[in-house]
Amino acid sequence: MLDKKYILKKLCDELREHPIIQFACKKTGISRAQFYRWIKEDPVFAEEVQKAKQEGLDVMNDFAESKLLTGITNDNLSAIFYWLKHRHPDYSNKLELTTRYEISYTLTDEQKEIIKEALKLSGLSEEEKCSLKDLLTNNQKDDKQQ
Repeated sequence: MLDKKYILKKLCDELREHPIIQFACKKTGISRAQFYRWIKEDPVFAEEVQKAKQEGLDVMNDFAESKLLTGITNDNLSAIFYWLKHRHPDYSNKLELTTRYEISYTLTDEQKEIIKEALKLSGLSEEEKCSLKDLLTNNQKDDKQQ
């Protein structure tokens, strides 16, 4: 019979170094099926494995970022572009939408009350709430004029 505690320790050690389940299972001598069976049956095992895998992912992310920084210091333009695109707002991908849309319907009193209640609960700044209230007020004035 397999010593589950020993395998868990060995598996976690492997996942901290290489956070890939297949690799860790192979190194510890258990099948993926056995691994996932234990994950399903034992919440403590699952939690320990998850923690170890996250530690391994953190290490790999740090390693990858250090390689990226090395590329930047070595004037690698791909690394420079990548860094700017993902870390600097002026170089990131943007999508701008422009539309000319006018509201061609009016809100019912019930809808207006729902919106007012939503505004109270929204967490918006007072300035944002005022501009939305102005919109509702203008809508109410338009209703009266029609």
